[in-house]
Amino acid sequence: MSEQNKSFWSRLNFKYRLMLVDENNMAEAWHTRISWLRLVTYFVLIFIIAVLLISVLIIYTPVRNLLPGYSASIRSQLVEQSLKVDSLGTELEVQRQYTNVLRGVLSGETTSDTIQAIDSMQLYMREQLLEAKNEITEAFKAEYEEREKDNLQLFANVRETAPTLTFFSPQQGNTITSVLTGHIIMVNREIDNSYTVVVEHPQYISIYRGLKKVFKPIGTALQAAEAIGVMEDGEKLRFELWQGGKQIDPSSVIAF
Repeated sequence: MSEQNKSFWSRLNFKYRLMLVDENNMAEAWHTRISWLRLVTYFVLIFIIAVLLISVLIIYTPVRNLLPGYSASIRSQLVEQSLKVDSLGTELEVQRQYTNVLRGVLSGETTSDTIQAIDSMQLYMREQLLEAKNEITEAFKAEYEEREKDNLQLFANVRETAPTLTFFSPQQGNTITSVLTGHIIMVNREIDNSYTVVVEHPQYISIYRGLKKVFKPIGTALQAAEAIGVMEDGEKLRFELWQGGKQIDPSSVIAF
């Protein structure tokens, strides 16, 4: 080792006396011996410890949410927790309503004013009305069949065996009923606490939106005109009818 290097390390290791003196009597109160090398080592250790403490504070405490870039994360967590709380509240409300209805049924306090019964004569008369043909329609049909009798003959067997579908109005007062025979494939609770019910029928799918209560669970088989649920007083059903993957005008097949 050169003399210059020895001199450098000697200066680093040279001990200085650091004292605290009582200014009243100039007596030594405390002293220590320290070198530049030890002083630098102390500062490096203090710096490393400070960095570790700050890192732990940021990683394991909510202080990290005050740093730039973390606000979006905490916002998404708050939204997620809020949705969970809202979902739990909705489930509790559904259970409460179900319990109230069940209690009313068991105690005999449930009234039937929100469910309108449909007797067999009413159904028969409606079916006759839907199947009736006026004179103009019959005349047009006879003329068309006479003009196209050769082509229509090709489809005679299909026409004779094709089933006739009789649609019923989906709303009877407050009561919502199935327009055709089918089964429920979806029951969904919406943001406004109303229900949407989807029913699958032969060749059709019907959708009932805005129900207050639903009487049938998913998978239930329904007869035509069977009650599905009820609406709020004065509310109007939002009804959709689909065929072959396309929405059609319900009034084209249903007499409202």
